[in-house]
Amino acid sequence: MKVIRVTVAAAGLLVLAGCGGTTPTSQTSGTGAASSSAASTSAAGSTSAHNPCTLITAAQIEPINGGSGLTSSTTPNGTTCNWTDPTNAVDTAEVAVLPFSGTPTAAQLQTAVTNALGGATGGNGTPVSGVGSVALNAIAAVSATYAFAVNNSIVIIAVFSQSNPGSAMDAQVQTLAQSVAGQL
Repeated sequence: MKVIRVTVAAAGLLVLAGCGGTTPTSQTSGTGAASSSAASTSAAGSTSAHNPCTLITAAQIEPINGGSGLTSSTTPNGTTCNWTDPTNAVDTAEVAVLPFSGTPTAAQLQTAVTNALGGATGGNGTPVSGVGSVALNAIAAVSATYAFAVNNSIVIIAVFSQSNPGSAMDAQVQTLAQSVAGQL
């Protein structure tokens, strides 16, 4: 089985690239794989005003993706949190809270999500309501992703699973997105 995984941190970089300036950074995960993240240069400071690792818990993610023992880590700039299952590289989740001055238009968010998530997470994002001021979702075979704008932030939540299809995770990830939107 071929597994395709897009990191939310990379998606965030493209989301902001479509909407304003970014300053890329990189880090090495515990497995030695490099990942990238971005912070907006149009917002004050280079870190998120909210710790993405406190917005969602492993206990909320595990029933959705079938993972167990998920552990979290945040990027050095504090904008992205990655949850990983120590026994399964597919059962993961990522949350990014990226500062953004103002609110992107639906077209800007659509273009950014389409460019960032593309075919790896279900193709073009589909507009959805009930989450933030502008929201899209992208559902694929092994993932469910929501991207939305709320209170000068772009939030991206992606959940990946080896055993649960994206379509089965969709409603639960939407509930997570609504929970996060309510906290920001």
